[in-house]
Amino acid sequence: LAPAIRLSLSAAGLMGVTVVGDQSRFKRILSNLLNNSVEAMENKGSIFISGEVGEKFISVTVRDTGRGIPSAILDRIAAGTVSTKSDGHGIGLSSAIAHVRDWGGSVEVHSEERVGTQVKLLLPKFIAISQAEEC
Repeated sequence: LAPAIRLSLSAAGLMGVTVVGDQSRFKRILSNLLNNSVEAMENKGSIFISGEVGEKFISVTVRDTGRGIPSAILDRIAAGTVSTKSDGHGIGLSSAIAHVRDWGGSVEVHSEERVGTQVKLLLPKFIAISQAEEC
């Protein structure tokens, strides 16, 4: 991260939760989201990563204080045909959306220009049961 970018992580609620899916693909999705955030902030701002457990899904949210996605293209992001970057192809976020949907989940994207973007991944969960809980 650039020296003027702050990272905040809040995921204590995810302890003991296992997400069924391709780990390397999941890592790539998170990496793409973080890269998008860093690039959108132009070396200054904050990135917040949080996780929560719901009844059937867990959520992983990446929120930044970057330049945001213009509302005119926000609805077309999933198609993978637009990018906010001059050298971008628009496939990073659309690819993440497609993979999460393949796993039975969904992605919510909220953005406001000059304020930032929030991407929330909703993934089916499986709670691992420890031996202590089985007794």
